[in-house]
Amino acid sequence: MPDTIHHKLLRRLQELDGVIEKASKEKEHIKYVLKRFAPKASDQMELLAHHTPTAKSAVLQLVQTMLKTRAQPMSSGQLYDALQERGVMIKKTSFDGYMSVWCRKPETRIIRKEMGKYALIEEKKAEASSALVA
Repeated sequence: MPDTIHHKLLRRLQELDGVIEKASKEKEHIKYVLKRFAPKASDQMELLAHHTPTAKSAVLQLVQTMLKTRAQPMSSGQLYDALQERGVMIKKTSFDGYMSVWCRKPETRIIRKEMGKYALIEEKKAEASSALVA
């Protein structure tokens, strides 16, 4: 009995069902492994673990660069997410605290604007602000 198109399609469908089932099992296995071996928040190494001035300075420079590059205000969440994407491991509460402190220091040139967004002070305003403090 010659293979009809119908038989060929049925056979191919069965093959694809096997491939799909195997892929599904692999997907579930990968999910299991990722879940089982994912680092716990308490185990993650925080960049600012010792809150060293050097580490804080590095984060400050990153934040300033992101604000300058974006050229528009960013929320604390947006900045935090951008730092996470760049591999900076820092607790959200620590980051919020640093942002609060940095906003009070004219030399950082970071200000808090409307709706809890942060921006850089333009150069001329930063110079005038520094002169008032000095």
